[in-house]
Amino acid sequence: MNTCLLRRSGRFAALAVFMVTGVTAHAQSLRCQGVLAEVGDTKYAVLQKCGEPAFKDGFCKPLEVWVPTGRGGYRVPPQALPCQWVDEWSYNPGPGHFVSIVRFESGAVSGIRTGDRGR
Repeated sequence: MNTCLLRRSGRFAALAVFMVTGVTAHAQSLRCQGVLAEVGDTKYAVLQKCGEPAFKDGFCKPLEVWVPTGRGGYRVPPQALPCQWVDEWSYNPGPGHFVSIVRFESGAVSGIRTGDRGR
């Protein structure tokens, strides 16, 4: 195979990775009153930046554990494990705009995603 072609495909792969991570990083923040709430922020910090959410929800996320064995390991059944509490706060910027859902795990923002359009 031509080395020039390999270099081009390598550059393309690096550019694709850069573009995907750039989009992901952008989706992981929420602009509130000119400041950003981001992954790693505490609940207190998000409250200070964005105020009270329109809706709060929570659930207990089952933990998954893999136990190593000589043949690759096995998953411990979820019933045998404790769970981790996860909070989700929804911010509704108003009609026609997308709702932002902020997920908290272990007291800090673990992700921010876009929901449906607000009403």
